[in-house]
Amino acid sequence: VSTSELARRDPYAELDFVGRASELEGLSRLVGEVAQHRTSRSLWLTGEAGIGKTRLLGELERRLGPEVRFLRLEEQGYDLSAVWRRLVEGLLGWEGGADPRGWGPALERELAEVLPNDPRGARQILVSLGLAEGKSWARPERRAVDRSLVAWRDLILAVLARERRAQRTRAFVLVAEGSSPESPFGGLFTLLEGAGAPVLSVRVSRSRSPDDEPRLHLAPLSFQESLALVGQVANPILKVATESLVLQVGGIPSNILELGRALSITPQGSFSGSLASLLQARLDMLPSAARQLLAVAAICGEQSWEALVLNVAESREDDLLQRLLNETLLLKSGLSQIPGHSELHFQSELVRRAVLRMIPFSERPALHLAVASWLERHAPLGLSQLIAHHFKEGGSSEAAYPHY
Repeated sequence: VSTSELARRDPYAELDFVGRASELEGLSRLVGEVAQHRTSRSLWLTGEAGIGKTRLLGELERRLGPEVRFLRLEEQGYDLSAVWRRLVEGLLGWEGGADPRGWGPALERELAEVLPNDPRGARQILVSLGLAEGKSWARPERRAVDRSLVAWRDLILAVLARERRAQRTRAFVLVAEGSSPESPFGGLFTLLEGAGAPVLSVRVSRSRSPDDEPRLHLAPLSFQESLALVGQVANPILKVATESLVLQVGGIPSNILELGRALSITPQGSFSGSLASLLQARLDMLPSAARQLLAVAAICGEQSWEALVLNVAESREDDLLQRLLNETLLLKSGLSQIPGHSELHFQSELVRRAVLRMIPFSERPALHLAVASWLERHAPLGLSQLIAHHFKEGGSSEAAYPHY
C-alpha cells in the first residue's frame, strides 16, 4: 500500500459510530439542499483536538454513498503546493507518480480535455503546481484577482459538470482540514460560493473560525455516550474503574479510546485507579528506548517527523518506532509539511501530555534545542515560527529571533 493509504487507515474504523446524531443529520440535510437546489454553501466544522471532526465527516461520507463525491485536503500554512497536488490527484484521479516534476506533458493534455475552452486557466493550474512559468496579467482588473484560484474553481466546476452529465455525482463535498481564516486557500471557497454549483465546502479547524460565517462546533460526548464508546475497547472486567476514569477524560473521543485501550492491556494490579497512574503503567510497559522516542515526539509538539525523532533520540531502532505505530500511540499523517519526511502525531493528546509529564524539566531545554537544530536544517520557511519556539524554549533567544 502507498504511504498515503497507510496513513489514512483509522485504527478504530471497525468500532460503531457513537453520538453526533443531530450533527450528522444536519450535515446530511445540508448536502441534500446543495444537491437539490444546485447551490454552493460553506461551513466551518470546529472542535478541539481528538473531538471527532474527521470521524464525523467519514461517517457522513459512508452514509451518503458514492453519489456524493468527497475530496479531503489539508491546508499547510502559506505553502499551497502540496494542497494543489492533492487537489489535482483527487479531481482527475491523477496518478502521475510521486515526483510532480514529471507530470508536465501528460497533465497538460488531460487539462486540455477538461478545460478545452480555457487554455489560460489550464496553464495557470500548471503554474501553481510549479510545472510552468507564470506570466503577469496586463489588465489591472485581472491582477486584482488570484488567477490560480479562479482556474482551480473552473476545474472543479468542469469535473463536477462532467460527472453530473454521466449521472455519477449529485454533489461535491470539499473538505479542508487544518484551516485558518488567514489561509490564502480560503479564497477558493469564496469563489465557489458564487459558482451556482452543488458544492459544499467544509473547513475543519480546532477552534478558530470567523464569527460571521456558518459554524458547526462539536461538543464533548455525554457521559453515557462516552461509556458506550469506551465499552467497545475496554476490558469488561474493569467496568467500575472504567466508569470512574471516563469522567476524567472530558468526553473527548480520542482520549476515551486511549483510556479503553490502556485498560484493555494494562494488568489490573499495576495502577492505583487514577488516570495518571493508568497512563504511567501503560508507558512503563514500553522499553526505555521506545519511551525516549515518545519523549522527543512529545517535545516536538502536535506533529513531529520520523527522521527528527530518530535523530534527536539518537536511535537507529526503526522496529521500536514501528512498535509505537502498531500500538497506535503514534500515527503517520497522510501529508507532511516537510517534503520527504513522514509526519507523525499522537493518537491521543492525553498520551502526549502524559509523556511530557515524564520528562524532567532539566532535560527539556536540550531536547528543544536538538529539535530546533534539526528543523533549521530540514524545515521549509512556513515552519519558521515553530523553529523559533523550540530555540526559545531551549533558552536560546538569539537563535530564535531571526526565525520569528
